[in-house]
Amino acid sequence: MLTFTIPGTPVGWKATGYNRARGTRYTRSPMRLFMERTRQAYQQVVDEQGVDLTGYSGRVRLSLVVYYSIPKSWPRGRRAAALTNSEPCCLTPDYTNVAKAVEDALTGHAYADDCQVVPGRHCDKLYGEPRVIVQLTYPDFSPTVKVGHGSAPQGSNA
Repeated sequence: MLTFTIPGTPVGWKATGYNRARGTRYTRSPMRLFMERTRQAYQQVVDEQGVDLTGYSGRVRLSLVVYYSIPKSWPRGRRAAALTNSEPCCLTPDYTNVAKAVEDALTGHAYADDCQVVPGRHCDKLYGEPRVIVQLTYPDFSPTVKVGHGSAPQGSNA
């Protein structure tokens, strides 16, 4: 299981844009930056834990906790209710679009294709410091540790 935090405001998946002058498609800037932050956070955790997921083709379970900032225009009582999670979070983007953006960002890194993400993903939307907490569970994976990350050399009894 890998858990990491994507700092900053959550961004939902959006269809690619189309440049009529050039006849090309492009990924919109906010989504591209969110996907880069996602990959960086993932890679940092993989490097710290020394897990090698290269070529993994089994199932992946994705869980998200998405935190949104409280709108400054809200009255004091509603802001207090949001901080205690008694106010339901109904801000955009919705968690399914955030999950799709995270899935697309991790394709080719945490798994070969986003079709490996199995149904039943768990998502929560809460108020607080804007961030996304991602938990990846690999039910069919027995971890191998990269050499040079604090692991014992092969053949040793350490």
